[in-house]
Amino acid sequence: MAGFLSEVENFPLDRRVSLRVISVEKQKSESIKSPDVVFKTLSPVIIESKEDKPVLPYCKDFQEEFNRLHEGIFRELGFDYSPVELDFDYWKKAVIKHTLRGFRQSAGKNLMFMTGFLGRFRVRGEPEVLNLLYLKGIGVRTGEGFGFADIA
Repeated sequence: MAGFLSEVENFPLDRRVSLRVISVEKQKSESIKSPDVVFKTLSPVIIESKEDKPVLPYCKDFQEEFNRLHEGIFRELGFDYSPVELDFDYWKKAVIKHTLRGFRQSAGKNLMFMTGFLGRFRVRGEPEVLNLLYLKGIGVRTGEGFGFADIA
Protein backbone atom coordinates (compact mmCIF):
# COMPACT_ATOMS: atom_id res chain seq x y z
CA MET A 1 0.00 0.00 0.00
CA ALA A 2 2.88 2.38 0.64
CA GLY A 3 3.69 2.33 -3.08
CA PHE A 4 0.10 3.18 -3.93
CA LEU A 5 0.00 6.06 -1.45
CA SER A 6 3.29 7.50 -2.65
CA GLU A 7 2.05 7.43 -6.26
CA VAL A 8 -1.42 8.88 -5.65
CA GLU A 9 -1.44 11.75 -3.20
CA ASN A 10 -4.06 13.82 -5.02
CA PHE A 11 -6.61 12.32 -7.39
CA PRO A 12 -8.31 14.94 -9.61
CA LEU A 13 -12.05 14.35 -10.18
CA ASP A 14 -12.43 17.40 -12.42
CA ARG A 15 -10.86 20.83 -12.85
CA ARG A 16 -12.14 22.11 -9.50
CA VAL A 17 -12.26 19.05 -7.23
CA SER A 18 -9.66 16.48 -6.24
CA LEU A 19 -9.42 13.79 -3.59
CA ARG A 20 -6.47 13.51 -1.24
CA VAL A 21 -5.58 10.01 -0.02
CA ILE A 22 -4.73 10.10 3.67
CA SER A 23 -4.67 6.39 4.47
CA VAL A 24 -5.73 3.04 3.10
CA GLU A 25 -6.94 0.23 5.33
CA LYS A 26 -7.82 -3.25 4.21
CA GLN A 27 -11.39 -4.12 5.14
CA LYS A 28 -11.77 -7.57 6.63
CA SER A 29 -14.53 -9.47 4.82
CA GLU A 30 -16.37 -12.50 6.04
CA SER A 31 -16.27 -15.75 4.11
CA ILE A 32 -19.62 -17.44 3.55
CA LYS A 33 -19.59 -21.15 4.31
CA SER A 34 -23.32 -21.70 4.79
CA PRO A 35 -25.86 -22.46 2.01
CA ASP A 36 -28.13 -19.79 3.53
CA VAL A 37 -27.23 -16.13 4.11
CA VAL A 38 -29.12 -12.89 4.80
CA PHE A 39 -27.89 -9.80 2.96
CA LYS A 40 -28.67 -6.17 3.69
CA THR A 41 -28.04 -3.79 0.81
CA LEU A 42 -25.58 -0.93 1.26
CA SER A 43 -26.29 0.60 -2.15
CA PRO A 44 -29.13 0.06 -4.65
CA VAL A 45 -29.18 -3.28 -6.48
CA ILE A 46 -30.00 -3.08 -10.19
CA ILE A 47 -31.37 -6.20 -11.89
CA GLU A 48 -32.19 -5.85 -15.59
CA SER A 49 -33.93 -8.12 -18.09
CA LYS A 50 -32.44 -9.10 -21.46
CA GLU A 51 -34.18 -6.00 -22.84
CA ASP A 52 -32.39 -3.78 -20.25
CA LYS A 53 -35.65 -3.15 -18.38
CA PRO A 54 -35.60 -2.99 -14.57
CA VAL A 55 -36.78 -6.11 -12.74
CA LEU A 56 -37.90 -5.61 -9.13
CA PRO A 57 -38.65 -8.20 -6.42
CA TYR A 58 -42.43 -8.01 -6.98
CA CYS A 59 -42.08 -9.13 -10.62
CA LYS A 60 -43.15 -12.75 -11.17
CA ASP A 61 -39.95 -13.50 -13.10
CA PHE A 62 -37.58 -11.75 -10.65
CA GLN A 63 -35.81 -14.92 -9.47
CA GLU A 64 -35.45 -16.23 -13.03
CA GLU A 65 -34.00 -12.90 -14.25
CA PHE A 66 -31.72 -12.64 -11.19
CA ASN A 67 -30.24 -16.07 -11.94
CA ARG A 68 -30.01 -15.45 -15.73
CA LEU A 69 -28.17 -12.17 -15.16
CA HIS A 70 -25.71 -13.58 -12.62
CA GLU A 71 -25.06 -16.73 -14.63
CA GLY A 72 -23.92 -14.51 -17.52
CA ILE A 73 -21.76 -12.32 -15.27
CA PHE A 74 -20.14 -15.33 -13.58
CA ARG A 75 -19.46 -16.97 -16.96
CA GLU A 76 -17.77 -13.75 -18.21
CA LEU A 77 -15.58 -13.76 -15.09
CA GLY A 78 -14.71 -17.44 -15.52
CA PHE A 79 -16.73 -18.84 -12.59
CA ASP A 80 -19.40 -21.51 -12.37
CA TYR A 81 -22.87 -20.45 -11.28
CA SER A 82 -25.72 -22.47 -9.88
CA PRO A 83 -29.16 -20.85 -9.36
CA VAL A 84 -30.06 -19.34 -5.99
CA GLU A 85 -33.38 -18.78 -4.24
CA LEU A 86 -34.31 -15.43 -2.72
CA ASP A 87 -36.82 -14.45 -0.03
CA PHE A 88 -37.25 -10.79 0.92
CA ASP A 89 -37.75 -9.60 4.48
CA TYR A 90 -38.39 -6.12 3.06
CA TRP A 91 -37.41 -4.03 0.08
CA LYS A 92 -38.13 -0.63 -1.41
CA LYS A 93 -37.78 0.74 -4.90
CA ALA A 94 -34.90 3.15 -5.54
CA VAL A 95 -34.78 5.45 -8.56
CA ILE A 96 -31.23 6.59 -9.18
CA LYS A 97 -30.09 9.63 -11.15
CA HIS A 98 -26.69 8.81 -12.60
CA THR A 99 -24.36 10.27 -15.18
CA LEU A 100 -21.35 9.09 -17.15
CA ARG A 101 -19.32 11.01 -19.73
CA GLY A 102 -20.01 8.39 -22.42
CA PHE A 103 -23.75 8.54 -21.74
CA ARG A 104 -23.78 12.34 -21.92
CA GLN A 105 -21.90 12.28 -25.22
CA SER A 106 -23.95 9.51 -26.87
CA ALA A 107 -27.42 10.38 -25.54
CA GLY A 108 -27.05 14.15 -25.40
CA LYS A 109 -28.60 14.13 -21.92
CA ASN A 110 -27.00 14.94 -18.57
CA LEU A 111 -28.71 12.27 -16.47
CA MET A 112 -29.82 8.70 -16.85
CA PHE A 113 -32.47 7.25 -14.55
CA MET A 114 -32.07 3.69 -13.29
CA THR A 115 -34.43 1.68 -11.14
CA GLY A 116 -33.22 -0.68 -8.44
CA PHE A 117 -34.04 -1.67 -4.90
CA LEU A 118 -32.74 -1.54 -1.35
CA GLY A 119 -33.61 -4.04 1.36
CA ARG A 120 -32.88 -7.17 3.32
CA PHE A 121 -33.18 -10.64 1.82
CA ARG A 122 -32.25 -14.28 2.35
CA VAL A 123 -30.34 -16.11 -0.38
CA ARG A 124 -30.01 -19.89 -0.52
CA GLY A 125 -27.55 -21.65 -2.78
CA GLU A 126 -24.06 -23.05 -3.10
CA PRO A 127 -21.73 -21.35 -0.58
CA GLU A 128 -19.17 -20.61 -3.33
CA VAL A 129 -21.83 -18.77 -5.35
CA LEU A 130 -23.05 -16.84 -2.30
CA ASN A 131 -19.49 -15.86 -1.44
CA LEU A 132 -18.82 -14.57 -4.97
CA LEU A 133 -22.09 -12.61 -4.97
CA TYR A 134 -21.00 -11.03 -1.69
CA LEU A 135 -17.50 -10.17 -2.93
CA LYS A 136 -18.44 -9.08 -6.47
CA GLY A 137 -21.65 -7.27 -5.64
CA ILE A 138 -25.20 -8.08 -6.68
CA GLY A 139 -26.71 -7.09 -10.02
CA VAL A 140 -25.23 -4.83 -12.66
CA ARG A 141 -23.07 -1.70 -12.43
CA THR A 142 -21.20 -2.95 -9.36
CA GLY A 143 -18.08 -1.23 -10.67
CA GLU A 144 -19.98 2.07 -10.39
CA GLY A 145 -20.87 1.50 -6.75
CA PHE A 146 -24.19 -0.28 -7.08
CA GLY A 147 -25.15 -3.68 -5.67
CA PHE A 148 -23.06 -3.72 -2.52
CA ALA A 149 -24.47 -5.78 0.33
CA ASP A 150 -23.30 -6.87 3.73
CA ILE A 151 -24.10 -9.98 5.70
CA ALA A 152 -26.94 -9.03 8.04
